[in-house]
Amino acid sequence: MTEQRMDGGAATKRALLIGINRYPRLAARYQLNGCVNDAEALAATLQTTFGFPASNLTVLRDEAATRDGILAALDRLVRETGRGDVVVLGYSGHGSQMTDREGDEPDGLDETLVPHDSGRGRDATGADLNRDITDDELYLRLLALTERTSALTLIFDCCHSGTITRDAFGTAARWVEPDRRPAAELPPSPIPAAARDLGGATGPSGWLPLGARYVLIAGCRDEESAYEHPAGGDGPTHGALSFFLGRELAAAAPGTTYRDVFERASACVTAGYPRQHPQLEGARDREIFGVRDIAPLRAVPVRGATGARHAQRGRGPGPDRRLDLGRLPAGGQGGGVPAPGSASCGSTRCARSAPTPRSSRRRRRARSRRAAARSRRRTPTATWPWRSTSSRPPPARRGGAGGAGRPDRPLPPPPRGRP
Repeated sequence: MTEQRMDGGAATKRALLIGINRYPRLAARYQLNGCVNDAEALAATLQTTFGFPASNLTVLRDEAATRDGILAALDRLVRETGRGDVVVLGYSGHGSQMTDREGDEPDGLDETLVPHDSGRGRDATGADLNRDITDDELYLRLLALTERTSALTLIFDCCHSGTITRDAFGTAARWVEPDRRPAAELPPSPIPAAARDLGGATGPSGWLPLGARYVLIAGCRDEESAYEHPAGGDGPTHGALSFFLGRELAAAAPGTTYRDVFERASACVTAGYPRQHPQLEGARDREIFGVRDIAPLRAVPVRGATGARHAQRGRGPGPDRRLDLGRLPAGGQGGGVPAPGSASCGSTRCARSAPTPRSSRRRRRARSRRAAARSRRRTPTATWPWRSTSSRPPPARRGGAGGAGRPDRPLPPPPRGRP
């Protein structure tokens, strides 16, 4: 599948994928199982389904995914990316937070990615163990990438907020306790003073400022946890987002957008993990790993319906039907603020608020067939003037000229189903 840049040339496809299971400087409860599987599965999907050349796929696993290794790979990706290239950055591992050293975070905390060699506190020699990569460091490189291309996709299957590391069923959460030491006790900020406070308000995931030159798929909201998804039997463990998103990506057809796959994948994630709501931010109506923006169908999500009658025998909503609609995005455009209870990225189709059970549809069709059969068994007679095959005049109505004193009454309607 070859993508065309806006200038008509062929777009080169590149990806940097990071998966970290082992954290030697963290306690045993922080070790993970599915992150390397996530990175390898995404690499295979990009290569086989979306035509990414193997030579342009970089996968960092465990020991290779140190702070220095990740930052060096990011800087190399920036240097090698050409104008209009298609770029994917994927991260599966722990996320966390640390005290803001630049003074640009309203809550006083930076969101971080936790490399393989990061920890908390100091070692026996007094060296600081925190080697997290902050959202500010990531954003500087994101700006450099988006100066070269608008076809940038970020997939973060991790979280940076939470209060426990495992849920009630023993499922591991991809979160490490924040480092809340005062800024003076942390390593100095790597962000130059001139580059601080370059971003705007972040999206619901809490990772990066919203923008139209990239797509961000995050494992959860900023106050939630992202969980691992143990496959049944002997199957491999993955992140919940990576598992369901990967399944949708593998089945995606040409012209499928990020919104299309995300709505299906996020619904599956939240069904299995009610405290996890994946987020889609940025250019959500762009073709997957492509450069085309595709206008979505404009619709308002329908959350429910009330009233004595839901429909009039297949003739549409009755006069007393009331629809509980989601919020219409500003200007009537899709992709605006989602209604409560709807998919986190909005809806492209009008949801069926109360689907008719299959058994009810079968009974309705059976009644229609029986009524049609009864109509076919009836034969034409002279009883109905407009159906008579006789030359005789129609019988007089009761009363009037030929009646016995009763008031005129119209004849009953003809049977349904007759020609």
